[in-house]
Order: sequence, then C-alpha cells, then structure tokens
Amino acid sequence: MQLFRLSPLLAFFSVPVFSAQNEISVGISDLDDYGNQFVGVEYRRYLSDIQPGAAPYSLSPYLNKLSSVYGRYFSVDNFDLYELGSEWFVDDKWVVRGNIRYADYPQRDYLYTARNNYLSARVDSGYFITPNWQVGAGLTYETLDISYREQSRTLNESIVSLFGRYTNINDGTGWDVLMTAYYNDSARVEVDADYYFSPRFSLGLAYNTEVFVDDAPYSEGDMVEVKMDYWLTKGWSLEAGIGVHPGASEFGLATVTLATRLRF
Repeated sequence: MQLFRLSPLLAFFSVPVFSAQNEISVGISDLDDYGNQFVGVEYRRYLSDIQPGAAPYSLSPYLNKLSSVYGRYFSVDNFDLYELGSEWFVDDKWVVRGNIRYADYPQRDYLYTARNNYLSARVDSGYFITPNWQVGAGLTYETLDISYREQSRTLNESIVSLFGRYTNINDGTGWDVLMTAYYNDSARVEVDADYYFSPRFSLGLAYNTEVFVDDAPYSEGDMVEVKMDYWLTKGWSLEAGIGVHPGASEFGLATVTLATRLRF
C-alpha cells in the first residue's frame, strides 16, 4: 500500500517531456564562524518554460537566456534577510540583474541591545562578447541604521564589482566558471568553477579571498568549498558542499551545506 501511495509522486518526477516555469530551492548550512545553522529559501519564476534538452539541467535557464524574478529569505541566529530580485536577458548580447535586500536585527552586548536596519540595492549588467564569454560590472549601495541607547547613526557604503563568466558545454558536459572582484575600502575576489560530467551531475570548487583588509569576514581568512550537484530527475536536484579555511592553524570544516531544488 505504501508503494501504491508514493507512485503518483514518483510519476510526477518522471514525466518524460519536461517543462517548468517555477523553481523552489531550500538549503541549510552549519556555519562554523557563526556558530549556528543557516537556513535559506528561494522561489524563482521564469518568464519562459525551462526545457533542458541535452544541456546540464542546472545551467539550462542560463544557456537558454531565460529571464526570471525571485524572492529569497535567509536566517541565521537572530538575523533575518529578505531579498527581491530579477534577471533580464534583453537580447542575445545583454543581461541586466538587480536586487534589493533588507534586514532588521538586534545586536546585544552585556547590558544593552542595539537595533540595526540594513538596506542594500544592487544592479549589474553583463555583455556576451562571444557565445561562451560574458563580462560585466555592477554597483551595490548599502546603508545601515544603528540605534543604541537613544542614539543613532547611519553608515553608507558603495561597492563596485567586475565579473567574467566562461561557459563551454558540449553534449551536456563541460565547464562553467564565474570570476568576480568586489572593490570598496578593500577588495574581495571570488572564483566559482563547476565541471559537468553529464546533464545530471557536476562537481565544483569555490574560492574567495579578501585582500587589503585587516579583518577578513572569515575567522581564518581565505575560504575554499567543494560542491556537488546531482539531479535525480529533470525537476528535482540534491546539492551538498563542504568548506574549509586553507590557512587555518588547525584543520576543521568551516561550512557544511545541504540543499534541494524543485522545478514544476
């Protein structure tokens, strides 16, 4: 009887002709630097059907240049972040992205609690100089209002970003590499490389480092993460990752991440 009850769900995930416009992602991560679990949820609506074909399933929207809008929610400890954004492929050459983020969270010391209101807006634009290469730039504006013991102050910051993305997929296999540099008072560099062994399965390596800054956001400096993405069907994937601080004095995992994605 249990197998009979599960069969409609299995049938849904096994439809031979697949198309979808909705995507829900849910992930959890144990962050060593924060000491608590991080939870994230995203809903994305594509403005055209996702039809993977022979392309890697996770890359299909990008390779087919599908515009989308999304909403995200992140939570760790008493910090809750809300985000709304979109990605618009104007034509075969241009893509424009933007998002707005908001967080309202307390920050406690021994006797008092400060109230922080964070707001940021970001826009970037990319251009396909070849079918495989996209380059672009972006600007992020952040403001933080801090209220503490009947006093308040506001901090503002602007961040400039430059990025390049190389994607070379043939018969469902190949590379997707994203390189991004962020500049304000310091500089942060991120590299995210994924190799697709098949349309269903990929392994990746992400690396980020902070330069020209004394207090990096990670307790031990640089961060390296190994990632895995496997699609059980064209509409359902499982993802996992582990991250470490390569310069740490003692070896230990910095992050452990599990996520799933559902398209329908």
